[in-house]
Formats: sequence, structure tokens, C-alpha cells
Amino acid sequence: YVTQKLRCKVSSKLYSIVLIAVFNFIVLDQQKDMLLKLLGGHFSDVVVKKVKDEKVFRGTGDNWDLKILKGHMRKEIQNEDLHLFASNLIENRVSFNHLPNDKPKGDIKQFPRKNFSLNVNEMRRYVDCAKTLVGRIVMEFLPKFKFLKAVVPDHISHEYSEQMSQKSTIVSLPIINANEAKYEDSGKLDKAPVTENPPVPQGPAAPGQTDAHRHDTVHDPMHEMKIAFSGDQLTRVRFAGAKDLLAGSHTPSDRFEHCSPFKPVMWHTRASLLQYSYSFLHKPDSVDQVGTLKYFREKYNRKNVTPSKVIDTFEGSEELFLSVARAYIIAAVLDFFGMSNLEDEPTLHPFPENIAHKTISDKKQYFDDVFGKFIDKFLLQKVDADDLDDGDDDYVKNYALSFIFLGVLIMQMRDTGAEGDGQRNLINQKLLLSVFKAMGSYSKYAIEMFVSIAQIECLLTPRLSEEFKWGFFVNWRGGIGHNIEDDLAQEISNRLSKRIVQRMGPNKTLASISKVCKASTGVHLVLNQFDSSMGIHPKSVQHTTRDSTKDEKEMIADIVQLNPFNYVAGRQHDSFPEFKKSPLKYLNIVQFHQWLDKHKAEFPN
Repeated sequence: YVTQKLRCKVSSKLYSIVLIAVFNFIVLDQQKDMLLKLLGGHFSDVVVKKVKDEKVFRGTGDNWDLKILKGHMRKEIQNEDLHLFASNLIENRVSFNHLPNDKPKGDIKQFPRKNFSLNVNEMRRYVDCAKTLVGRIVMEFLPKFKFLKAVVPDHISHEYSEQMSQKSTIVSLPIINANEAKYEDSGKLDKAPVTENPPVPQGPAAPGQTDAHRHDTVHDPMHEMKIAFSGDQLTRVRFAGAKDLLAGSHTPSDRFEHCSPFKPVMWHTRASLLQYSYSFLHKPDSVDQVGTLKYFREKYNRKNVTPSKVIDTFEGSEELFLSVARAYIIAAVLDFFGMSNLEDEPTLHPFPENIAHKTISDKKQYFDDVFGKFIDKFLLQKVDADDLDDGDDDYVKNYALSFIFLGVLIMQMRDTGAEGDGQRNLINQKLLLSVFKAMGSYSKYAIEMFVSIAQIECLLTPRLSEEFKWGFFVNWRGGIGHNIEDDLAQEISNRLSKRIVQRMGPNKTLASISKVCKASTGVHLVLNQFDSSMGIHPKSVQHTTRDSTKDEKEMIADIVQLNPFNYVAGRQHDSFPEFKKSPLKYLNIVQFHQWLDKHKAEFPN
């Protein structure tokens, strides 16, 4: 009865709040305490069962910060700032237990530098996916291209698409009283993916040290167990530092050798690329220069965009950037096809006669041929002899081409994450390595990509390499195209647990918070099951967004009037003089290869 009333009278957000309140009211404190313990323990049992079935897990972690406000403050009773550490275990949905796990794939000292860049097949895959992404945008804005619906897929498939459409098993671990911002707490962080270290069997002592420095034997329950752990840069630095501090411990378990390898996280990487893109294409004094990012931010009053720190308003910042990128792509399409407006028929690269009634094979051939040429010209920036520009560069055109390049790369990362495609993710990482290295201030992100590529291609065993490559994404609710990045799932998990903790009243002790966080996955599933039994449609994991088509069509009109793709020698935006047509043009190839050799040499044998 209560639920039916809530469905009719309150919003979905308020409904969830009231439902938790009703849960707290109906269940006695003793019962609630027992229920939370059972929920947390159940998912620990799930992990144990799956490990027995030879399933493999990976870990994620992030800081868990909460401000506790005191209702009645006294000298000794003040507001508290909690800085804790939360972590999850995530089941790998693809099993690679059949692959060898005895030695690394190669020797990093002999690993060719060219393998840190895209090879021919990887570039072809990137181009094919870019054609699909551009085709989707074209169908959205240009009615004459609706016939492409038959050949432009809604989802870009890969070899493990079926497995990546399965719902992930995510288990919240007990929260740890450790602040990752403090190095003295780093030793506690390595305990995040471990609930209990089983005893190591007795073995012969190392010479000179009684019963110390035992070797990892086949009888050790932790033998060959490796839990890849991912987090943002600070988390991984603290984890690596903690392992260094424990390197002299007696046993492999004490040294946390099973917490390996450490992985970058792709949502934070995408945020870093977006920050790079804003620093590259946004300048405050370009507000009056039509076609610039700052111009569009002010014209459309996007106050939810913070160019200096996009992570603070990530969704709004990414929305604006992709809207402008889509507008530039459509303006380039109009130029490429010789169209004067969105409703026009192409005068260049015309459709075959009666294309709408042709076979799918004919439509696909036209799409591959013509859109392949478009990608060559505007993304890969290949220049035909007839298209060579005389004299000075057109820096307005260069700005537009750079915007398309970075916009497509961010779109690739978003689509790769949605499909859970590990191979495309590796391709993106190789391109990101060059992009980040092109700008010296982003070298730390280039090192992240360098290490990740080296681990996948060389440093890890064949089994660990594949687990690493296909373990970047999680599917919160199941279904094709519903994957998200591991670190974004950790952020969502933290938010869910904080919502429960904030309603605990004054009983916010570390023990109670840890108990709630461990049970948060179960509480979330219980609420979802309750909704399902009452016929309430589940809320989407994706945020509902307002249609931006109207704004984007106005952006297209501004860009078409600017006509950036019609070469004008020496033309430039005043705030972007001598602007290059791609971020990769800023990369010094000789220094880049010297940098690769330097970091290859720093890896231990």
C-alpha cells in the first residue's frame, strides 16, 4: 500500500529516500544490524564460491570522503571529516584459464618501439569504428542519409560481445580507515582486496633466517593468485609505495605479491583527455571568435562547464565539447558532399541512382568507399595532390581539424567503454600515448598508457595479459552496450553507500560504516527486487539528458557561415595563432623514441 501511494505521489528520487526511511522504521535495530551482516556476508560467500569455481576477480578502489555535521556543537563535539578507502571486487566475465601462465610474453628490453604505436590492422579497426560513429551522427542530422540505417550498426561488435553483455558480479569490500592522501596510511591500502590471508603451509626456512622468507609453493592457497587492482593515479601510487614498503616481509602473502598488476582506469583517463582538449582548444580571450570553444560556451550559457578543471563538472564539460565536435563533423560533411544545408542533396560524391532501394551490399559499398574518403580527409588528414594548399597554413581550418580529431577520440573511448571492447581499448591507449606525450605537461598520463601497453603486449603472461586487457569495464545491469568503466562503477558504488550512511543518524562509527558499505551492494539489489515485484520500472544507470539537437543545429549554422574547410591562406583565430591541424603535429618523433627507450630501460629484468 505504501509503495503504491509513493509511486503515485512522489518523484523516483524521493521515492527511494522514503523507501529507505520506511525500511529503517519497520526493521528493528537488532534485526537491521543482523540483516546488514547477512547481506555483507552473503556476497563474501559469493566470492568464495566463484573462486572455487575458478572464476577470476579484479579489484578497484577509491577514496571515500564524508563530512559529518553535528546538530549540537560543543567544544569537544565538532563536525568531522571522514577520509576512508572503499574498494570493490569485480568478476572477470571472460575466462582465460586455458592460456599459459608460466612466463611473460616477451622481454621488454627487446620489445620493439613500434609496438607502442598503431599497426596497420589497428589503424584499420580505428578507422572502421570512426566511420560508424560519423555515420550515426550524419543520420541524426541529414535526412537524405537515412538509407544508411541498414549498414550503420547500433553496436560495434567484438569477439566477446556476448560475455560483455552479461551482468557483472560486483562485491563491496569492508571500508578501510586509511586516507590515501597520507603516505603513512598506504600500508593499509594493500589490504583492501583481501578479507583474510590463509596460513601459508610450513616449509624449509631460508638460510640464516629461521622460518622466514618462505617461497610460494604449489600448496599455498595463494599460489599463482593475481588480483589486478585499478584506481586513479593517487591510488595506484599509494599501492605501489605500500608494496615497496612490504618488500622485505617474510612470505608472499605478507608482501602482497598477489596484488598485481596495477592498472590505469579509463574514466579518469577520459577525463584527462577532456582536460587536455580544453587546455588545447579553449582560451578565455577567444570569446568573440566564432567557432572557438569559448565562443560556444558563452553563447549557449553553459555555466555547468569548468574549463580549468573539467572533473568538477565532467558531464556538462563533456556535453559541450562533444556538441561542438559533432557540429564541426556535420559542417565537414556538408563541405565534403557539396551541400548548402542539412536538407540538401549531395552534389559531390552523389548517391547511386535509387540508392534507397538498393541491396544492403550496395549501400555498404557506397558507405565504405565514400565515408572512408571522408575519414581519410578530415580525421587522418591525408591530402591528395589536387587538394594541396599553396602558401601559408589556414589556422582556422587547422583548429577545426584538431577539434574533429579530439572529438572522435573521445567518442571512441565512450563507445569502447559501452561495448566493453578490450582490443579497441588497447588501440585507444596507443593513440592516447602519442597524444599525451605531444604535450609535455601531460607526460604523467603518457607514462600510464606506456606501462599499460607494455603490460598487455610484453610484461605479463599470456593469461594475465588477456585478463588485464578485457578487465577495464563492468556491466551494472546487463545488456549489450551497457558497460561502464571500472572506476566509474566504483564512484557509483561509493555514492550508493554514502546515501545509506547519511541516513544512519548519529551512529556513524567506523564499524557501522564498514558494515553498511560491505552490505551496500545487497541493499541496492534488495531495493531493486522490491521495485520489480511492485512493477516499478528500474531507473537507468545512464543519466537522463535533455536533447541538445537544437543547440547543435545553431552551432552548425555558425560554423557553416565561418566556412572553416574552405582554404584561406593565413587565416587564424586571434587567440590561436599558428595552430597545427592535429595534436600529433606537436610530437617530436626523435624525442618520443628516446623517451620510449629510457622508460623501457627502467623496467627491472
